Amino acid sequence: MIALKDVGVSVGGKDLLTSVWAELPRNALTAIIGPNGAGKSTLLNAMAGGISPTSGSVAFDGFRLANMRRFELAQRRAVLSQNLELPFPLKVEEVVALGRALKADTEVQQQRVIAAALERARASELAERVFSTLSGGERQRVHFARVLAQLWEPIERGEPATLLLDEPTSAMDMHHQHLLLEQLQKLARNGLTVCCVLHDLNLAALFADHVWALKNGRLHASGPTDEVFDDRLLSDIYEMPLVTINHPQRASQVVVAYAMTG
Repeated sequence: MIALKDVGVSVGGKDLLTSVWAELPRNALTAIIGPNGAGKSTLLNAMAGGISPTSGSVAFDGFRLANMRRFELAQRRAVLSQNLELPFPLKVEEVVALGRALKADTEVQQQRVIAAALERARASELAERVFSTLSGGERQRVHFARVLAQLWEPIERGEPATLLLDEPTSAMDMHHQHLLLEQLQKLARNGLTVCCVLHDLNLAALFADHVWALKNGRLHASGPTDEVFDDRLLSDIYEMPLVTINHPQRASQVVVAYAMTG
């Protein structure tokens, strides 16, 4: 479990996060939402250990993140960032194999995990492709397979682990967005703690168990999705008129925007 205690992040004299107190719910899918510049990626990066808080602290399972060895952390936490570029002409299988870099795999074991991770990510047909030739959405699916490969042991055994993803569906078509988030839901039900930044409010409404809503670097609201997805609260966060209505087929909400005037 990741706990943030009075976390602040400042860069070049600008406050990107201010006094964030939160605990990531275990065995659930948490979505981080908010307008551009709200601090979503910065918050995820601080939780991942990629950036050190200017104030406060981040703890992972009770241990201060800054004091944990990276090898130990990599066994229980994987991160999918927005940066999908690779400097070398690697095949897709080789990219996914990067998730096994710290494992003492036999070749047979590694190939089994790579194939299974690609299948879960709906990317098996890309295995022999060169990564640089892929579209943005295809690259996201491959990197999703990579982080699945990294956490394959806890995934298979149903053991605790944490998966952090920064806008994992941003370049995907609607079909693959839903497939990926359905997979994240299943992983959360089977023992993983999952947190992802999402821009699409309706994807968050449909798939997230919990929501953290940021505005101007502050945690404006947090809680179960149906509580955070309140008309007045969302309208305040995004500074535009928004309403929620019941989904016609599922027990979730749909966010609708009114036309802005003036």
